[in-house]
Amino acid sequence: MTRVKISAGILILVVVTGVISHFWIRHQCGELTRQAQTALEYLDEDNFPAARQLMAEMAEDWSSLRKKAGIFVRENKLLEADRVCVRMIKLKDDDSGEAEAELSELTKLLANIY
Repeated sequence: MTRVKISAGILILVVVTGVISHFWIRHQCGELTRQAQTALEYLDEDNFPAARQLMAEMAEDWSSLRKKAGIFVRENKLLEADRVCVRMIKLKDDDSGEAEAELSELTKLLANIY
């Protein structure tokens, strides 16, 4: 009977951890998506300094999320978003339209993660 209780406890712990991590990742990706949409609005308004600052914050938030989400999310989903974030960092000082394309692609990739 003790083995059954221990097994049930471990199973419950795994399920609870999975559910909590799912909602946490979903919340974090939602925050990043909102930041990306705000940065797109800043770029549309030609407010480049605010967009640059927000994109730098997004890069920091993504690197923090990526370290923790790598435990629960498949690596190929994270690699694509990593690639976009690295390009976004390089493009944030460029006033071309590529930053807008990368931000919209990032929002699509974040929706795929959760």
